[in-house]
Amino acid sequence: MIDMYILFVYTSDMPVRQPISIRLDPRLLDWYRAQSPRYQTLIHSVLTEHMRQKQSLAERRLGRAQEIFRQYYAQCFWHYSPMLEVNEANISLVIQGLKKYGGKSGLLLADELCR
Repeated sequence: MIDMYILFVYTSDMPVRQPISIRLDPRLLDWYRAQSPRYQTLIHSVLTEHMRQKQSLAERRLGRAQEIFRQYYAQCFWHYSPMLEVNEANISLVIQGLKKYGGKSGLLLADELCR
């Protein structure tokens, strides 16, 4: 039995859940049904937490790319404006600059950003 209790507080600004059809492995569905009669809410909470973790990883990656851009500007990014706003759309520029001009440490940092 799972030792997880989930409290949902609904407010008027929360989006209405949209019914969908999804195909799940029968063993997976059976397991969730055995955990709680509100198994759909449990599945929703697991998916929500997964989404939050992915968003958190993306935010950390972006923050790290911004930090690396500032730290390695003179060595790898002198051809860009120092005021360049590093965002998700141009992280690849940071990775390319590190690979091209950053030496061994640049390659390691580029690898870190690619994960």
